[in-house]
Amino acid sequence: MNNTAGAGIILIQTLLEIVVLIALLRFMLQWVKADQYNPISQAIVRISDTFLKPLRSFVPSTDKVDSASLIFLFALQYISITLATTGTTPTVLVFATIAAIVSLIANILFWSIFILSILSWFQSSIENHPGITLLRQFSAPILNPIRKLIPANGGVDFTPIIGLLGVKIFEVIVTAILQDLARAL
Repeated sequence: MNNTAGAGIILIQTLLEIVVLIALLRFMLQWVKADQYNPISQAIVRISDTFLKPLRSFVPSTDKVDSASLIFLFALQYISITLATTGTTPTVLVFATIAAIVSLIANILFWSIFILSILSWFQSSIENHPGITLLRQFSAPILNPIRKLIPANGGVDFTPIIGLLGVKIFEVIVTAILQDLARAL
């Protein structure tokens, strides 16, 4: 493969990864029931509708799962991994795709919790910023159950640390299981 073809593949993979991220964020917006009046949420919905409207005509969605964005996300991630690898069976590619999506979700959750925990150290005027609100909504499904079990103790909240560890442990375990299944087939 010459340099021009390699650069073209990198460009295509980068564009695919951006669209994958947008589709994943769209899926997560519905999953966490994010505020639909948030300008960042609205931008993600508008951008993703460009790709998802044709798919929605024949893929039904439920109340909790945006099936069209999930199928679109899976297809794009599959294509991206196919471009990056050679000589891999379709079954292994399916497991690699699922592992990549789980890893992406875990990374979004991890960084949402991490950024919020750093911002909690400061009194700031960005408390009501749409981005911060969205990060709170993304991290709520992880942190709220932990907060019920372990309330803040003396003004110190250990919930983000437990949440960060839990997300990373979940990612490692699930991706390892998927890799083992792929090797077994």
